[in-house]
Order: sequence, then C-alpha cells, then structure tokens
Amino acid sequence: MMNIRNRVITSGVFFVILILACTLINPAEPPDPGAEITQALETFQAQLTQTYLAIPPTDVPPSATPIPPTATHTPMPTATNPPPTPTATNVPCDKAQFIKDVTVDDDTVFMPGTEFTKTWRLKNIGACTWTKDYDLVFVSGDGMNAYATIPFPDTAVPGETIDLSVKLKAPEVSGNYKGYWRLRNANGIVFGYGANGQSSFWVEIRVAYFDVNKGFNFARNYCLARWRSGTILNLGCPTRRDNINGFVQFLDKPVLESHHDDEPTIWAHPDANENGWIIGEFPAIKIKENDRFRAWVGCLDKSEGCIVSFELYYKIDGGSTVILGTWDEEYDGEITDINLDLSDLAGKSVTFILGVVARGGDPLNANAFWFNPKIQR
Repeated sequence: MMNIRNRVITSGVFFVILILACTLINPAEPPDPGAEITQALETFQAQLTQTYLAIPPTDVPPSATPIPPTATHTPMPTATNPPPTPTATNVPCDKAQFIKDVTVDDDTVFMPGTEFTKTWRLKNIGACTWTKDYDLVFVSGDGMNAYATIPFPDTAVPGETIDLSVKLKAPEVSGNYKGYWRLRNANGIVFGYGANGQSSFWVEIRVAYFDVNKGFNFARNYCLARWRSGTILNLGCPTRRDNINGFVQFLDKPVLESHHDDEPTIWAHPDANENGWIIGEFPAIKIKENDRFRAWVGCLDKSEGCIVSFELYYKIDGGSTVILGTWDEEYDGEITDINLDLSDLAGKSVTFILGVVARGGDPLNANAFWFNPKIQR
C-alpha cells in the first residue's frame, strides 16, 4: 500500500502537470514560462513542507544490542611424539648403600691404646646375595691394629641390611686417625658404595694428648670433654666469653687472683643465673697405682663478687656418678691446692667430671679457673 508521503509527492506532480496543460491550451495570453514554473514549484514546495510537517515521525526501532562473540575452545595440540617408555636398567651383581655408623661416630675421642669396636650398617642394593664368603677388607689409611680381612657374619639378600664390625685399637700417640674399608665378594672383587661402587666407608677417631709416663693434662685436652651448663646441654668448645649460657676457655698465661702464671688453665664460667653451673665430662682414663689428681682452683683477677664451688666427680666403666671432692672459693686473693690420691681406682677405666657452681655474689663475675688440672704419675 502506498504510504502518505508517496501520495503527497504524487499529488504535487499531478498539480504541476495540470498547470502546464492549462497554459498550453490558452495561448491568448503568452505566459511567462519561467514565472509560472517558479510559482508552481514554490506552491508545490509549500504544500509538500506543510504535509511533511503534519506527518508524525515514524519511530525508528532501536539498534539491536550486538551479541558478543561466542568463546571458542581451541583444543591443546596433541603431541606428535609420545614420551619414550622407560626401559629396565641392569642392576649390578654387587652394590652397597651406606646406612649409618652404628657405633663410634666420626671424631670420637679415645685415650691412647683404648680398644673399641667400630660397626657400620650397609644395605645390599645389588642383584646378588651377600654370603658368608664375602669379606670386610681394609684398603687404606690408619689400620688401628685391625685384621685386614673380616668375614661376613651372616648373609644379606638384595634389599636387606647387615651390620659389619671390626675390632680396633687407638694409637698410642695423640692425633687424628682415619681408616678406609670396602667389601670383597667370593670371587675376590672389591667394591664399595656410591654411584660407581668405588666409595669407601671409614672409621675416624681422635686420640687425646696423654703421656703414659707423665699422666693426663685436662687443660691441654679441655675440648675433648663434653661441656654443658644449667641452661644448655652442649656448650661446644671453645665457647664465646659473652655466652650467658656459660662458657669454657683455655688460658696459657692466666692472671689469677693471687698472681700471674704460665701453666695451662681451664677458665670455666657457669650460666649467668643464681646457682648457675657448668661441668665438663672427659674421656675415660686407665688409672695406675700411685696416680694423683692435682690442680689449683680459685677466681681470676678482677672478678669481684666471684663466689663458687669446685666439684670433682668420677664414673667407673660408665657406671654411676660418684663425688670425689668439693672446694669453696671466693675472690679473696687466696687459692686452693688440690692433691688427691687415686690409688683406690687403680686398674679401672675412669671418667672424670670437672664442675663449677655459682654460690651467690655476682653471677656475671663467676670467673672460676682450674689451674693445670692433671692426672700426675
């Protein structure tokens, strides 16, 4: 159907044609073509404008809200070459894994000539069973009086562990000692542990400074002791002098409350608390007839408020602790000379424990000393 606007335009065109027709029919009065056409067009334009204004505007539908693009899922690329399938690795016949030291940790301290047993725990991670035809063999280092070959005490199938032991003896001379060991199979092939089976396991000890003829000096061997205090189980040795948990130091030219001297001395300071204490437990010593314990004890110079007790304990063959003596000291310019006969302990392996306890005064100035403490022969 023709809409209103189209009808208006059609009517206007018809009107213009009508005017032109009338003009051509009546030639009596020659018309001014330009004026007539101009007037007709003006009239048509006026009517067209009025008609157009009278037509209500047509609502334009709102533009459609654009639809967001639909998210597309791009599949992950498929690997063109799948990962290789692991292949079985050939397990060697004899392969060992070190598990732990069962006895005698590294740097254990022994007195000269002390006999001990070292035990390692190893695991069979090879394909062959370790039989009693296998051996523990010494390969290098310090033999420490051991047999070079020790037969296996039992068998160990793959996956099992076995404890292997060797009897040793600490050398007579003080110092550090280390011996290396491996395994040997029934065909005489020697092997160890590690990736290539060439690593040795070992025993490592320290032998204390000790003159079998002159005795044992505790000060020269002060770091062989295990030092602990009222606040910490292991102080270490030596210890920083500002450690409030207590400390122990070696002095070779001590300044005592009574005089200067040049003998080896242990400076032992308890933890900085009321009734604080510090003790050092030394390795066992084989006591001989007529051996004596000798030492001076007191406070160091410029230690006002130093009030302490010195205590000496012992244990026989790792047994219960027994007190051997106590001595009270304070900063007064006097020192105490300790001279004890140890004949009752002759023939026994004795562990000595040196201790200091704060008994009042100024805990920070409890600067106690063991001057030249020793087993004298």
